[in-house]
Amino acid sequence: MNQTAPTCSSTSEPSPASVVLAFSGGLDTSFCIPWLIEHGYAVHTVFANTGGVDTEERTYIEQRAAELGATSHVTIAGGPALWDKFVRPFVWAGEGYQGQYPLLVSDRYLIVEASLQRADELGTRIIAHGCTGMGNDQVRFDLSVKSLGDYHILAPIREIQKEHPAVRAYEQAFLEQRGFAVRAKQKSYTINENLLGVTLSGGEVDRWQAPGAGARGWCAAREQWPASPLQVRLQFEQGEAVALDDIYDVDADVYSPCALGGTVNEQTLSRLKCKVICGAANNQLATDAIGDELAGRGILYAPDYAVNSGGVMNVSLEIDGYNRERAMRMMRTIYYNLGRIFKIADQDSIPTYKAADRMAEERIAIIGRTKLPTMGQRTRFLGRLRSQ
Repeated sequence: MNQTAPTCSSTSEPSPASVVLAFSGGLDTSFCIPWLIEHGYAVHTVFANTGGVDTEERTYIEQRAAELGATSHVTIAGGPALWDKFVRPFVWAGEGYQGQYPLLVSDRYLIVEASLQRADELGTRIIAHGCTGMGNDQVRFDLSVKSLGDYHILAPIREIQKEHPAVRAYEQAFLEQRGFAVRAKQKSYTINENLLGVTLSGGEVDRWQAPGAGARGWCAAREQWPASPLQVRLQFEQGEAVALDDIYDVDADVYSPCALGGTVNEQTLSRLKCKVICGAANNQLATDAIGDELAGRGILYAPDYAVNSGGVMNVSLEIDGYNRERAMRMMRTIYYNLGRIFKIADQDSIPTYKAADRMAEERIAIIGRTKLPTMGQRTRFLGRLRSQ
């Protein structure tokens, strides 16, 4: 242990001291829970999900913590923070650590932040991790903790290495002697996954031998590789990847462009395999000609400003006092208005974007002829912007 942490005794303290353990459900951190409990601590686990973990695995981690005796467990969604703080800067830099390493373990700093936040909530200054004494992770964890406050650090794996050279075998025996099963792959390897990739250690890796078949993360065996390589295109805006254009080639019922306009254009139109385009983005069609082409191809386009008109409706109700019930009634008219647009387009054999424009222009003309109520000399609602 790199700092002297308080120990617990049933005769000196009414209840065990709390420790927050950065927990992943693997062999090392699984060992830490009963080891810490037997050394007098109440263990509170934190799993920072920084990607690479599906719902089934996340459920297993939560159940594993409870099975091993954790007093409490929380799961933190760390993916967005990893993306903002590490993935984007890494892509912007265009350079790996020492020219080759993409810093897959950069999520350790976020795991520390999540663990310290939980410690502060519980009112404890004791933090634990499952890092060994032979790698860089212990440095990442320890220095991050020290830089963020005055905390005591417990490192059980580092402690047992002083007496047990075959650490993984000792951890496995320790757990099994106490009735806790160990998953087959965890008997040999430590596996860490996040948005950036996967890292493995243990087994042949720790013995400086060629990795065996079990040391596979996201890579298939050579005989399972596809005959031809997959080519994808990433769309960047201001140095940030914002779209993967393979979506245009997916055989789907509905293509839903959201938060990014102009995605239906001359380059993507021929690739679309959908029946309907309906999304919340503004200006989805790069040009009116694209809308004409969609109609010719038999793809039903739900005009963007009709689909996402709910936002304007909601804001308009704030002028004279917001009423949620009235707002929800107005939202339901979106379905009705789309039905009218599709009917006009079908009856007059015109594209749906033209039908929507016609309906909007007719409504604007009607409102322009309407005499609005006034309050004194001030018009309650002008309905349109007037030039000065």
